Amino acid sequence: MVEEIYYDPYDYALDAHPHPMWKRMRDEAPLYYNEKFDFFAVTRFNDVRDMSADWRTYSSHYGSVLELIDHPDPRLDILLENTGRVNFGPALPGEPVGLLNGVSLAGHPLAQWQNFSLPMLKPTALIFTNKPCTGPCFYRGTFTVDHPADTFLDTSALGKGEVWINGRPLGRFWHIGPQKALYLPAPWLHAGENDVIVFDLEGKPNQQLRGLDHPVLDAIEKTPRS
Repeated sequence: MVEEIYYDPYDYALDAHPHPMWKRMRDEAPLYYNEKFDFFAVTRFNDVRDMSADWRTYSSHYGSVLELIDHPDPRLDILLENTGRVNFGPALPGEPVGLLNGVSLAGHPLAQWQNFSLPMLKPTALIFTNKPCTGPCFYRGTFTVDHPADTFLDTSALGKGEVWINGRPLGRFWHIGPQKALYLPAPWLHAGENDVIVFDLEGKPNQQLRGLDHPVLDAIEKTPRS
């Protein structure tokens, strides 16, 4: 039994090795229609050449990115970290940050950017859910303390971001080290339940924080994380 042709542009496995599917489409479906995503694909060279001559009718100037094709006025949001950087000496000219060059998506230049700051003054006001989150994410949890005392929070399982304890900004972390534990003074804790919020630019589900009785100041990560 021959499997029906189905081309899914969101299928990462197919996108990694698309040529067998493209050959089947050329042989069996020269004008392919995907009902789920509502798009046509022309697969044979002669047809593509002829339709390219009438690009106003057949060509998508948004390329093959369906999010742009489906939305005539699409929006792309880019999160940029305001990273600390050198502000003196010969290294200063090489320290620009932000969008340094033109940005394009599927060959379509994007312009008219608007810039907004994201002050993280009150993360406790955010609405949290139980859904797993990957990438730049806020996470919230609680822990119980019987007798408040000075301690350290082990951040070695995290990526890059910031920690708040009971609404107070405790400090930043970055997995490259060398510091991989944040000092948490006893007056910031109280007996019973305490609140912790983590913002991680490289967030992954099921990451953990744990308490330590000592600092970690010399843990340099030499191998980049995947």
